[in-house]
Amino acid sequence: MSAFCKIAAGAKPVAVALCGLGLLVSALAQADDAADAPSARARIEQALEHQKDRRAVAIGEKTRDPADQVLAAFRDNLADQLVDLGRESDSVEIRRRAIAGLGNGNQQRAMRLRASLGKTLLKMGDDEGARQQFDLVDQWQARTLPETHPDRIEIRSYAVLLAARIGKPDAREKLAALASDIERELFANADPDRRASSVPDLLARLLDASWLVGDRDTGFRVAQLMALDEAGRAIYAVSARTAARLPEAAALIRRRQDLLAERDRSTQAALRAFGKGGADYREATAAVAKVDAALAETETALRGLSPADAALTRFQSLDEQSVAARLAGNEALLMPVPLGKDIVTFVVRRDRADWARSQGSTVLADISALRSSLNVDLSTRGALADQAAPRPAFDRALAYRIYRTIIAERLEKTLTGSQNWIVAPGGPLAGLPFAALVTQPPEGPDGEATTLRKTLWLIRRAALTQIPAVSGLGVETLSAKPGERFVGIGAPLLEGKAAPGEVRSFYRGGAINREAIAGLAPLPQAERELNRMREALRLQPALLVGAAATESAVKQQDLRNVRVLAFATHGLVAGAVDRTSEPGLVLTPPARPDSTDDGLLTASEIAALDIDADWVVLSACNTAAGSSTSAPALSGLARAFLYAGGRSLLVSHWAVRDDVA
Repeated sequence: MSAFCKIAAGAKPVAVALCGLGLLVSALAQADDAADAPSARARIEQALEHQKDRRAVAIGEKTRDPADQVLAAFRDNLADQLVDLGRESDSVEIRRRAIAGLGNGNQQRAMRLRASLGKTLLKMGDDEGARQQFDLVDQWQARTLPETHPDRIEIRSYAVLLAARIGKPDAREKLAALASDIERELFANADPDRRASSVPDLLARLLDASWLVGDRDTGFRVAQLMALDEAGRAIYAVSARTAARLPEAAALIRRRQDLLAERDRSTQAALRAFGKGGADYREATAAVAKVDAALAETETALRGLSPADAALTRFQSLDEQSVAARLAGNEALLMPVPLGKDIVTFVVRRDRADWARSQGSTVLADISALRSSLNVDLSTRGALADQAAPRPAFDRALAYRIYRTIIAERLEKTLTGSQNWIVAPGGPLAGLPFAALVTQPPEGPDGEATTLRKTLWLIRRAALTQIPAVSGLGVETLSAKPGERFVGIGAPLLEGKAAPGEVRSFYRGGAINREAIAGLAPLPQAERELNRMREALRLQPALLVGAAATESAVKQQDLRNVRVLAFATHGLVAGAVDRTSEPGLVLTPPARPDSTDDGLLTASEIAALDIDADWVVLSACNTAAGSSTSAPALSGLARAFLYAGGRSLLVSHWAVRDDVA
């Protein structure tokens, strides 16, 4: 093959030929197929990296001693590239050569090579070969690291999975011990230790092992850790604050919660500054150290004030018996979590429990298709800007397929007799509108009103409550007494005709663009909606509507001792109109916006509020959406209200019409 590659004139391709390797990577990114360009560039970059590593190994093998650490590092990098290119067998050969070359030399490097070799052998289906490598690594680590060190935990997770696959008698015992260590060491603050970046994969191995050995109780606890996201951590924190015996302890728990959030932000900033080095990195690490010192001081004060209240801040999953004790006779807990391409679903009743695994499903793609068919991404609240438009028929067969994937036939017997389902979905399943699932194979055309009325929707079978974390089950009962007030906020004064999705950006020069906010269409029924709530609830009312519905007024409003806190306004979904924007609720824009009042109450500003409310109603579009376009459901506005102190939320998965609400 020629060392040079010809590019066709006028074709606008991106093409690279790595001829010296006998490897040709050609990626044509035509003007009419621009979507393929990013993946083409990624393949090219991968091939270039492979070429560089292979050349480094070839030079190293000629110029360096076989036991040389640098040569071993070159071989390790090349092996990684071969795995990425799907050439696992070549990768195994390279790593075996690297290990043999090191001999009795640098054992730390050798053990890293063995760990990577074991992972590749496991991927290839060579369980016995993988077990041998992980056993050697574990034996070496045992001499230098405690069992609870993150590196040791990772190797133990592979060993446990292999023991379960092979059928070793002690697999179940080792699995339970490892699951307890992970929860205690990595989830102490209801937040995985940042050192363990592979926590999701680690937990997936444990859930897989639980299924293989039939240990449902350990699997149930592991699944809770897998499902624990930002909203789950927020509900756990608010439950600790609510359950605190002393008001001073509750205040310290809130401060601890704020410091943990600040430490997370500071840590991320330090990671971004690492590449720059110098003063930027020193300042960032100093900021982390300052937060850590304040956190240690707060935790010491909390333990000194009330050891029992301090213990509430330590995350603890619930076993099936503890969950069953919190359920009424007609209630069922349903917890589905993704496991690779599979779905593992747990069902717990007061007197029984079961689990099932649906293998090789396409449920995640099906959920995305279902949401699209519901037009959940419409950025309007049914305001004056609404236009009549044809909509595709709802795919009931798809809704039934998702239902049957999540709730396998064997679980129906356990669910029989339950009228109230408490759903605690994990990962992307949190974005599924469960009420719209279909429980029996549908009949008749999807688009006919008569057949839709006769459809056996899941919401007709059971009342549904979704919780962000199983550990939050029963949180709403922890309050000493129900709130006595109703606070209604919304119906902002707006002057335009635009729906949120029609506005290119709500930001200008890094600040909120007042004209863009004011240019949204008004919501003529929102004030009536809030007044109807006030009349129905018969609580002590406080209404902020129209000109009074400003951001500064909300921040000054007493939001404690509230039974129902309701917002009726436009909701802005994260990233829907600006890639970097966070979600928010639209309020009446001031004449002269400033940093405290610009007409948009963002998720971070909501999280800073001091709320004590039994129920928060967010009557706006897609308020269950995440904190970014790629974030899990409930991590945006919902998580912010939970963080601030709301105990139960009513949120939407789609656009909410003003006249209907």
